[in-house]
Amino acid sequence: MSRLGVLATAVVAAAVSMAVAGVAHAEDSATPQTPPPAPVPAQTGSGVSHADDAATPQTPPPAPMPPQAGPHPLLVGTHLASYFQVASQPTVAAMITVDAFLLGIGANFTYNGNGNVNGASPATKDKFAFGSVLYGSYAIINRAPFFLHPEVAWITTWAPGSAFTQMNIIAPGLGFGFAPWAAPIILDAAWDVNFVFVNGAKPVISSGSPALRLGFLLF
Repeated sequence: MSRLGVLATAVVAAAVSMAVAGVAHAEDSATPQTPPPAPVPAQTGSGVSHADDAATPQTPPPAPMPPQAGPHPLLVGTHLASYFQVASQPTVAAMITVDAFLLGIGANFTYNGNGNVNGASPATKDKFAFGSVLYGSYAIINRAPFFLHPEVAWITTWAPGSAFTQMNIIAPGLGFGFAPWAAPIILDAAWDVNFVFVNGAKPVISSGSPALRLGFLLF
């Protein structure tokens, strides 16, 4: 084959290849391209669980049980109180309570229309007598709403006569306190034995009289 024939054959082959490539490119352009699928977000366990929780009705937690009212002391802590006593000698006193201990100081008075006794001397013209009371007690049983307490009081006179020298009374006894309510009020009853020491006379022992007390817790 001559050079001219070889050249002509190469030109024809190149033309055919270009024609085939153009047809393939045209077909690709004519065919609609399908976009790739959008990525699916990963589902986490918490999201599914949250959806399930939202769809499921929530049961409220059980209400806490109220505290059980078991035995507890009636006298607790340190407080200031006052009490009024109705007895043979009416008394007004201020008291400090430290748990089961009670300490008090007060004043009493007596009216005797026939005249009060000044020591061992006969009755005087003084119809009024004044004195002081020093009181101590301890609650051996201290369970709300009551307490049982042995007590002792020292009672002395200021007038008539000289203070602390005319008559002194030592009064041990037993008391019972009761406070069943929330108000700071205590009812108390006691029975004491009186050891009476009068200036210039022999001691006297008497069973005394029952005492009724009304106490108020100030703070």
